[in-house]
Amino acid sequence: MMMHERCDLYEMILVKGSELHTQSTLFITTTFDKEELVAEDLMNLLIPYDQNIIVTPYRRRGIVVVTSQAPELDLRRLYSLVLNFRPRHIASVVPILRIARALYEEIKKSLYEIILLTPIKKPFKFVILCRKRGFSIDSCSKVKRFVGSFLEDLGLVDVDFKNYEYFVRIEILDDRAYISPLMKRSG
Repeated sequence: MMMHERCDLYEMILVKGSELHTQSTLFITTTFDKEELVAEDLMNLLIPYDQNIIVTPYRRRGIVVVTSQAPELDLRRLYSLVLNFRPRHIASVVPILRIARALYEEIKKSLYEIILLTPIKKPFKFVILCRKRGFSIDSCSKVKRFVGSFLEDLGLVDVDFKNYEYFVRIEILDDRAYISPLMKRSG
């Protein structure tokens, strides 16, 4: 999903019973300088479902992070609510399965766990889509090479940038890496 595309629904491959992340989290990119407006719209939308919803706008960054701990508001439901609402000024919505420190080893460990626990026959054609904001990681290209070659060497995936079947999005914001579930490529 590119920045200029609207929110698309992908098939998320969630790992049931895993302790990867106990909260439902969305990483939302917005129109620059509209973070507060989007956060307010999302808060109004989601407060009936979760009284303790946390909506964090990152001013002048084009980012809003939504976190819910309500069991009835699982990741799929939270994602669907936001996509169906389609507030203005939202460029993309990325469901988050794992939040790790923005360090190569931490990202590698998180992706390894996600892929290892995914009930898909391995190896499968795979790619990492990455975007960084901040200075914790020097480049997404290095993250993709480091993690991709590790997973490929283990025989879990075949990294294929053009004909991939599944992908993972990594959104790096300052000292955190927001990692999506494994998603099936549509079309």
